[in-house]
Amino acid sequence: MVNISRKMMLNIPTSIRDPTYRYRMPALATKIEGRGNGIKTRVLNLKEVARALRVNPQYPLKYWGYDLGAPTEFKAGEDKYMLNGSFPTAALQESLDKFIDKFVLCGRCKYPEIIIQVKKNKAWSDCAACGANLIMDNTHKLAAFILKNPPPVEARPKNNESRKVKATAETEEVKEGEPVPEVTISSEEVQEAIVRLREATVTAEELAELVKSICVSHAFSAEIRLYVILAGIFGKNICSLLRSNKDLTRLLRKESRRKAPELLTAFATCYLADTDFHKYISTCCKLLLDGKVIAEEDFLAWKKGELEFNEASTVYSPELVAALRTCAAEFLDWLEAAEEEEGSDEEEDEETKESEEVIRQKQLIKEHLAAQSAGVAVEQRALQVPPEPGTRKPPEPPEARIDLLSIVNQQDDDLDIDDI
Repeated sequence: MVNISRKMMLNIPTSIRDPTYRYRMPALATKIEGRGNGIKTRVLNLKEVARALRVNPQYPLKYWGYDLGAPTEFKAGEDKYMLNGSFPTAALQESLDKFIDKFVLCGRCKYPEIIIQVKKNKAWSDCAACGANLIMDNTHKLAAFILKNPPPVEARPKNNESRKVKATAETEEVKEGEPVPEVTISSEEVQEAIVRLREATVTAEELAELVKSICVSHAFSAEIRLYVILAGIFGKNICSLLRSNKDLTRLLRKESRRKAPELLTAFATCYLADTDFHKYISTCCKLLLDGKVIAEEDFLAWKKGELEFNEASTVYSPELVAALRTCAAEFLDWLEAAEEEEGSDEEEDEETKESEEVIRQKQLIKEHLAAQSAGVAVEQRALQVPPEPGTRKPPEPPEARIDLLSIVNQQDDDLDIDDI
């Protein structure tokens, strides 16, 4: 029984459903041979599949043996790759995806661009896409097999040799004396970077590392870098992502720190071409403010025309930036009015504090005078001779009476507690 589909191509790994995905491999072609206890499953095109995965064909074969619990057989002269037992192609393909996840995909960018290396008795992965050099899962049984059967030395680039060769080739394309072409948003490397970010299925932390790797390797300017992030990560969903995804908001805040003009330049270039998006710009600006991506003082300086833009940038367009400010006018007017209202509220608060302080001082004066008067009355009573029994106490002369309320009410409003 033969199960073969040599012309069919699958994504690496098959969980990616994008029909335009560039990393592809041949579908497995299998054949069941023998019968009874001698039945075997032969993989007819494992050599071609391994070439697409950039690994030794024995690595996936051994992985199948460990994962499916079946002895394996490899005949180098005949290019025969076999497993003892009968296994459906779907089961082998599912197991192959597990192998791809552990030993083919880069642990950082998740692209199948790694070369397996053996260093210090450990298996490492060197990614030609993002430059990551990471230690692999050396606790797996296959890692021990890789250490005993390492890839050929010539198949492993040393010290990022593949990237150096690429950089050298690109340098040679520019003849001596010719100016280096400027990088624009339509440059090939910029569009490739956007596609890579869109296709990346990684955590926010790994995504930040990928952004850094891509932009540093191409020496992108701040405007280009922020344009790549907006177009490759946020896209038209920027409002919902800023509202709900704190990790991506933190990434954008970190990348645009103290770069409000650059971010506004990239934002205008990325979103103003879509006229349907214009109605969301004020909302988006409010979310950028709430997420502390752009500070309030930068927005206000932009409204007043005091924000300085890099006019030499290939991304900057005065017309687009002016149009962006027009679209964000509702937000900017609200922000300015809120600032003025806050300033008037602060003045009222100061006046209220001053009046409260005057009342407090008057109260202290009343308490002080009352205590002082009470002390005088006690002293006078102690000095008086008690009257004899049967006699009436003579009335006090009018001038000896103390009216505390009249004393306090006669105090001037400017009376201070320190004057007592």
